[in-house]
Amino acid sequence: MKYLKFISSADIKKYVQDYHKKNKFNHENYKASLNLIKYFPMNKKYGDIFIKVNFINGAFKTSIGDTDGVSRHIFEKVNKLNKLDIRLRKGDISLVHEIAQYVTSKNKKHRNNYSFASKYCHCHNPEAFPINDKFVRNSLYEFNKYLKYSKFKKVDLYDYNKFVNILSNFKLFLNDKSLDSATIDRFLWAVGKENDKRK
Repeated sequence: MKYLKFISSADIKKYVQDYHKKNKFNHENYKASLNLIKYFPMNKKYGDIFIKVNFINGAFKTSIGDTDGVSRHIFEKVNKLNKLDIRLRKGDISLVHEIAQYVTSKNKKHRNNYSFASKYCHCHNPEAFPINDKFVRNSLYEFNKYLKYSKFKKVDLYDYNKFVNILSNFKLFLNDKSLDSATIDRFLWAVGKENDKRK
């Protein structure tokens, strides 16, 4: 699907269904990530965090090389100091920034694992934490050229608080209660991925 001047709820639902049929294993990876959290819902043990970080990194292809370092970062800094599990349940979106900001243990380089952090939180609470990666960002930006559903600059999509507000405006524009957040999120991701291949 190209970015259009008009999209209906029927368009979105059909596109997501068709995409899942054509990309069965991709969707299975996503569902497996959600199921994994059912087995390891808490973040009190380093081993549980390590398993989730590695699985989500692989399933979503976020390309984090130092997964043990990221796991330690979540366990030692984000979790112990700031009550990670409580904040995940409450949908505290400031968590994404805290998980994303990471300093490597080997060469002390600063990393912003923004996409991974949104996916880690999303898998624990999908309704509260929408996924943010380049495909979703591109879809929101390109659709806005035609639909004019919100006022923002592309750089705003890299700020998770602003991103959530922009996405909320997109959902309000669609104005259809039959569309759940997960369907809209998967739609934006899939359209963004499809159009990225055309470049």
